[in-house]
Amino acid sequence: MQKPLGLNDPFDATFKGTIDGIGIITGSREGADSRKFTFSANGHEYVIWLWKGDYIGLGAGAEMGLYFDPIAGQHWQSSEDTRMN
Repeated sequence: MQKPLGLNDPFDATFKGTIDGIGIITGSREGADSRKFTFSANGHEYVIWLWKGDYIGLGAGAEMGLYFDPIAGQHWQSSEDTRMN
């Protein structure tokens, strides 16, 4: 979902709220947390976004995303050319 659409704080909050809410409703330990780190390089702005959590019955996991050049300072774009091969 993040690859074609990019990412922003409301998207992230929705994901976290959904995972945390399911944990509360089911009485399970499901929950999510995220951190982001912004930096500039070569005239571009970047953010590395990190997530960890217990994902809806799939167990513990973690993800990392690299996004660039926010639109209107809020919505970060994903890039096709930053994939690992």
